[in-house]
Amino acid sequence: MRVSDENGLSLYWTKNKAHHTSQDLFRVLHKDNLGPATTALILAADQVRLGMLGSVPLRTGELADLWFCENYVRAGGPLVLRGGMQLHHRGGPVVGRSASLEALLDLGTFRAVLGQGWQQRQDLSRASIAEIGGVGAGRSFLNFFWQRVEAGFVSLAAKSNKYTPDRRGWRVEAGTDFGGG
Repeated sequence: MRVSDENGLSLYWTKNKAHHTSQDLFRVLHKDNLGPATTALILAADQVRLGMLGSVPLRTGELADLWFCENYVRAGGPLVLRGGMQLHHRGGPVVGRSASLEALLDLGTFRAVLGQGWQQRQDLSRASIAEIGGVGAGRSFLNFFWQRVEAGFVSLAAKSNKYTPDRRGWRVEAGTDFGGG
């Protein structure tokens, strides 16, 4: 069931249906991670999403209740600060939380995305991501990727991780089109 108004504010409730995929770099929550008893109540506006989800199967095998807030702030021009995802979950006696903070800069030919994530269950785990790149004259490009994801940092409310836990490294991609057809 969905209710919307003319200002873009909507409220919806579902049971055993796709619910919400977070837009954070780490994809902490994915809409297809659900079970027969999964329920979702989500309030969505232009720059914020608030939700309560019940009986979501975590990757640890337990069912959990989740509360989340996802927000965006346009800092002016091409800069977007995304509060990312603040998520709290309770599955049986285990309580946990995840959070991320991100900055996106898009200048057309140059783009940078920086993200930091935190996750707490028994121990604190962190993840850091940087993606910087640009397109030069013609079809030349240069991209730099860097990541540091600690072993305990996983997307608990998604069926897979966007970034592999316990991984550190960087990659550079460069290329050009010589127009040889």
